[in-house]
Amino acid sequence: MSLRPPPGTSSEATSQKCQPVATARGKDRHDRKPDPRLGQILSGRYLLEEEIGHGGVATVFASTNQENGQRVAVKLLHEWCNGDQEIIRRLLAEAEATRGLNHPNLVRSSEAHCSDGMAYYVMELLEGCDLAVLLHRERRIEVERAARIISEAAKGVAELHRNGIIHRDIKPANIFIVVNGQEESIKIIDLGISKFCSGQRKRRVSENSRNAEGNFEKGYGTMAYAAPEQIMGMAHSHLADIYSLGVTLYEMICGSLPFSYKNIGKTILEKKSGAPEAPGKRCPELRIPEAMDAIILRAMANRPEDRFQSAEELRDALTEMLERASG
Repeated sequence: MSLRPPPGTSSEATSQKCQPVATARGKDRHDRKPDPRLGQILSGRYLLEEEIGHGGVATVFASTNQENGQRVAVKLLHEWCNGDQEIIRRLLAEAEATRGLNHPNLVRSSEAHCSDGMAYYVMELLEGCDLAVLLHRERRIEVERAARIISEAAKGVAELHRNGIIHRDIKPANIFIVVNGQEESIKIIDLGISKFCSGQRKRRVSENSRNAEGNFEKGYGTMAYAAPEQIMGMAHSHLADIYSLGVTLYEMICGSLPFSYKNIGKTILEKKSGAPEAPGKRCPELRIPEAMDAIILRAMANRPEDRFQSAEELRDALTEMLERASG
């Protein structure tokens, strides 16, 4: 399902809100010096033309395949990472995971390489922006649009879970809004710290990661969006992703995060203490439907067993709320 812009919003205006594509950390790429690798051709094929994303261990470039002219994105490790075998394994595992998935709400990759002292993989080039950029510019997103975005994101998360993958870093920066004319679609991106839990995919990925299930435990995601059990370093399941979707939905509607996040100790204490203040109570002027309050608070339940037990359940609850609102 594609998402149409809100009534009264032109496709041009929607596209402008999603330009330029921001970095993975929410900073504009013009705030940093140009990557010295711009203009290089990787493996004799991929010309690095423009930096469109920048994270802790990798940069994403818009690129053109010199053999067939296809426009793609290339995720290339920073130069200082290329001697770190664990980081290389993570990148190759991420590439393997995304290459085997074919779902409209997940970014697709095609190939990975580790040669000439560089590790990278190739994926589809997305036009638009991530949700963090949209939130930075709009601060809040109206309830119905927020519900549709998270409903679509939940479809992608559900597909990951069906394939034995826990994303572990669901947040606005990893939810990409693809703009195509008058419509929007949603894709989940960046599986860099994902956990591979079971099945054939885990066995394949483990060739690139010595312990695909436990090797990424050092990365607990982003503190503001991670589930309590996740930031405490405890065993966690796919239900941690449900919590993160709930936090993201809360921020979209209220324009602020549910907890203070001043430091990890205070964050753990606040998350362990129970549910956050309901969005409708925090922002009474927005007249947030009680049904949305209930959905967010359930997704963010402190105990995993009290949350929606699947991304499909969360999606269905949002769909039902939207149908009642339109009926």
